[in-house]
Amino acid sequence: MQCNVTPLTTSHKPDLPPHIATLGPHLQDLLTVRQIETEYGIPAATQYAWGGENRYGWGELRIHLGRSVRIRRLDLLLWIESRKAVKGGA
Repeated sequence: MQCNVTPLTTSHKPDLPPHIATLGPHLQDLLTVRQIETEYGIPAATQYAWGGENRYGWGELRIHLGRSVRIRRLDLLLWIESRKAVKGGA
């Protein structure tokens, strides 16, 4: 089975915040639920609950590879930025 995930480049998102753009090739990483929990502090149970309900648009970030779920690092970081804007944070 072939995976049809289109790699994103910074040319697809020219308005990336500087702190995200500096990650370069790591923006393409597909993160597991556990990696997101470890690196970004979002508990696995929360990720599954948000994904199942598509709460906060979390379900749209998910890429299903068989029974596994992955989220592209770039998509996650842009989602975090969008949540900051909704909450009025910096």
